[in-house]
Amino acid sequence: MGLSLTVARGSLRRRPGRAIFSVLGVAMGIATVVAIFTVDFNTIAHSQRPQGDAGWKADLEVQARAGVDDAGTRLATMPGVRGSTAVLRAEGRLVTADDLADGQWRGAAVQVLAVESATAAAMGVYRLETGEGLPLDPEARGMLLGRRAAERAGLAPGDQVFLSRPPRAPKKVCIEGQVIERQAEGPAPRPMRFTVTGILAYEQLGRTANGDVAVIDLVNGQNVFEGVFVQPSFWIARDPEVDLERLQQGLGEDFAYDLRQGAAVGQAADERAFRNGVRLSGLMALALGLFVIFHTLSMSLVERLKEVATLHALGTSRARIGRAFFLEALLIAGFAGALGLFGGLLLAREMLEHGITSLGITHTVAGQFIVPWTQVLPLVALGVAMALLGSVFPLLRAGRADTVTALRGEESGTGHGVARGFHLFAALLLVGVLPITFLSVVDLVGESSRELVGVILLGVGVLALLVGTPLVVPSLMGRISRWVAEPFRRAAPFAGLLAGRAIERGPTRVAASVAAVALVTAAFVGLRGMTHSLYLETDVWATEAAVDKVWVSGLPGGTSWRKVASELEQYLGVVGVEVGTHRLSAPFRILGVDPEQVRRYGPLAKDSSLVAALGEARGMIVSRRLAKQRGLEVGDQVPVATPDSGVVTFDVIAVTDAYGYHPDPHERAYGLIANRHVERYFCVDTEVADRIAVRLEAGTDPLVVETALAGFMADGRELGFRSGREIRAVELADINRDFLVFDVILLLTAVLAGLGVLNGQLLAATERAKELGVLRALGASAGQIAGSVMLESTVIGAVGGVLGTVLGSGLVPVIVRALRVLSGLDLPQAGPGLAVLAAPVAALLVTWLAALYPIWRMGRMDPVEAVRTG
Repeated sequence: MGLSLTVARGSLRRRPGRAIFSVLGVAMGIATVVAIFTVDFNTIAHSQRPQGDAGWKADLEVQARAGVDDAGTRLATMPGVRGSTAVLRAEGRLVTADDLADGQWRGAAVQVLAVESATAAAMGVYRLETGEGLPLDPEARGMLLGRRAAERAGLAPGDQVFLSRPPRAPKKVCIEGQVIERQAEGPAPRPMRFTVTGILAYEQLGRTANGDVAVIDLVNGQNVFEGVFVQPSFWIARDPEVDLERLQQGLGEDFAYDLRQGAAVGQAADERAFRNGVRLSGLMALALGLFVIFHTLSMSLVERLKEVATLHALGTSRARIGRAFFLEALLIAGFAGALGLFGGLLLAREMLEHGITSLGITHTVAGQFIVPWTQVLPLVALGVAMALLGSVFPLLRAGRADTVTALRGEESGTGHGVARGFHLFAALLLVGVLPITFLSVVDLVGESSRELVGVILLGVGVLALLVGTPLVVPSLMGRISRWVAEPFRRAAPFAGLLAGRAIERGPTRVAASVAAVALVTAAFVGLRGMTHSLYLETDVWATEAAVDKVWVSGLPGGTSWRKVASELEQYLGVVGVEVGTHRLSAPFRILGVDPEQVRRYGPLAKDSSLVAALGEARGMIVSRRLAKQRGLEVGDQVPVATPDSGVVTFDVIAVTDAYGYHPDPHERAYGLIANRHVERYFCVDTEVADRIAVRLEAGTDPLVVETALAGFMADGRELGFRSGREIRAVELADINRDFLVFDVILLLTAVLAGLGVLNGQLLAATERAKELGVLRALGASAGQIAGSVMLESTVIGAVGGVLGTVLGSGLVPVIVRALRVLSGLDLPQAGPGLAVLAAPVAALLVTWLAALYPIWRMGRMDPVEAVRTG
């Protein structure tokens, strides 16, 4: 091991630049993918953090509409449902032995949850602090108590306790728009004896009612609350392998459901597309980082053959030489892995502190940082392993080298064939082994649908095309590069001559650099084409939903919106008023609207029968985003859970964004029903409002709304005004902000591409050290040699930039079509826009910057020593 370590250490010391930039290449690839997955993990963990002390709520709770038989069986066979348990929720009284000794049956109030014992335990909705779970046999009459309920009653596992429903008292219910008191009926409460089998930990179900909860079997619950109307429901455990929209469509036919906010963060179609895009971008960065070290190994292959021959001639066995080279690769890969791990975690922390997440920009994640070791460590190991595999080919090739021919320099004549074979081996690792291994370590978000698999295969195909083709056919790249360099050669003959000779002698090196630049350029153009499409989609939505509106907020409590509308209608250009105060959740946003106020624009202005369908019948207008998410069309029925009327169905009468959008918070998936239905089923006073949206005729100055309401507020209260044009500008700006994470990834991959170019030119300078020394001795200036390097970088940047721009432009329609399917967004084909001009310029800048260090190194070269040792 001593000789192996000495050889490896000597090699690293003699070529510090090669070692440093090889480490940086692999480390940056690993750091990028570590940062991406750490940011994504923290984004989702923060959004799904435990709810506050107000209590616990199931992630997904559903109620069957009237007429649905055997709801449990239907749920069990529904795609996306991994498990379910029926549940009854009611108020109860916990009566202890001490209460009985005092002759009291009142006991302490407690929240009662009656669940199916077996399925609830299988779903893992509770965890025990002490004792055992619910017995499967209802006859055993077991009970689980929350921590607070047990402490207040002084109960422990094994104690006996009575449970009853509370004495019947008048109950306020919503009946046909009126809140009335319903008098108690039926028999008096009948206490039932239970045995406390366990105490719930203060988490999950144990947090219900702040721990004042009793959990019993469903059969026992039905007996305790016999004669009392308790709306049954089901808790659902989602199958993460099935997309949320598919589950929602299945439930929407016969069930009303309530999805807890935060329970499905990152699972919506557009969020899945965004997160998968970020993850696959990490794969590209890792591949490019490994490409840098593979490129370095290939370029130094001939040099290493001479070194191997020298060591072998001095009596060193090939096994020991192989160990030395493997140790060198292990040192580079290991140090790069450690640097990439800690650098990636630091980058992730900085991204989160600045609000950059895998779901866009939000500052709510600041201060949240958890390291997902189970994800990042396998990714680091994958990067290190791939880097080590890249060292196998040089070891095998060195082992077959003939000592005599290598020492004579004859082995170098086969250098191009050796390098080509190595690049074929590297391409197989990058486009075959790496993606398969990466996707086996990392789970993509959502179903492995045909569209998603197609996008992945497309990405692998592009990677294979860009990495493989120029390397397999380097002569083609050489001819293209010489053709591009010809005009520069005429402008600067000597520098052009040197650059041309370098390109002719190293077509594989040039092809590898071109491939790296082209890959990043294609990614940049493809991303810009995707964001341009999102720009247009948002602009089309804003034109229909926002441009001709003004939102007014800050109306004092108790303000009659009809009075405000009457004041506004006196001004020319005011078409109607939409109230934003009356918002329901069932589980999507539902708003009340007055049909007479919205009949003069949108679909209702074109078809007057829709006004009656909305106001008199149970009609619902749904936004385009909601229709897309739930697969709704005109004529479909939407079940809505109401407080006291069970599940009520509404008929979809129109799909449009012309009505109902209100910011604060921004939400494009919503439905609209008439105010009279809001009053009838939810007993909400729809005559008062604290915020409204004013619809104007096209071209009307939004200031007319401020003018109309300036003297309306007698108390001098300041109202808030937001125009639709302002909303559109904000939403378009948000697209750039939300895609900042991709810009960070592209910046890192651009640096990686620059490292690839830098490594190639640095190694070329090392190989040509004697030639460059002779030229300097004969009078060539440092500026002329620097000009040749800069000219070669210009050719690489120009060819790579143009190739990447052409390929990226061709990929934009494919990317947009795939994103349209994956996200559920109605995206138009927009093209890359100005990116086709910016991309080649950016590619040139990257290659010019990459040339600075090799130029500096050449400027410090001693001509005499270069001739003597070159």
